[in-house]
Amino acid sequence: MSTDPNIYRYEDGPVSENVLRGDPALVAALEAHITAHYGPDSTVWQHPEMTSPVHIRIVPPTEARPVITLITVGMSEHPMLAGEEELSSELVAVLPPDWSFDDPCDTWPLLALDLLANFPHEYSTLFGPGHTIQNPFPWTPSGLIATLVAQQLLAPSDAAELLVHEGREINLYAAYFLYEDEMQFKLEHGVDALWERLMDAGVTEAVDLRRASVAPRRRRGLFRRK
Repeated sequence: MSTDPNIYRYEDGPVSENVLRGDPALVAALEAHITAHYGPDSTVWQHPEMTSPVHIRIVPPTEARPVITLITVGMSEHPMLAGEEELSSELVAVLPPDWSFDDPCDTWPLLALDLLANFPHEYSTLFGPGHTIQNPFPWTPSGLIATLVAQQLLAPSDAAELLVHEGREINLYAAYFLYEDEMQFKLEHGVDALWERLMDAGVTEAVDLRRASVAPRRRRGLFRRK
């Protein structure tokens, strides 16, 4: 195990049993919220191994929202806890309107959201705004390997970002996929410095496989060994 209790490594394995069991009332409330705010139609995707009740709603493009929207359903069944801090949330990712899932390689955003939604419940931790997590291997050939959770920039409205269910606030946060050097920049300089660079570069939660990293290029020494 890692010696730092705040760092979790996949090779360590989960530290607790996943407590998610499925809550039909919550699912119905979330799906009604998605229909009301993100689009009237959607399809369901669930991990092929069905290791948890979490599934993902795939909302196709509409005239009002011309992107594909992915939203987890079930992450908020139990609040995430870290000491006295408590948070309930679902995650949102945005894809270009022409994205296809026909090639298994292009299902990585679905697999990523499923992993992220289950992670805090398997590791008994909290995964919320400003938190990052790095995958053991890149999700894409372009090198996206990590995720930052933050507010949605492309939310259709303020109301779309919050659902109150049975007296509990459920936040819908965005997943921003990062390059390894961006993740390293965050670890060295903090999330505020990374967020400022992302905003200056016009980065949103919309996946853009062609975008450049916002991390500064490391300067090479004056003399290089040949």
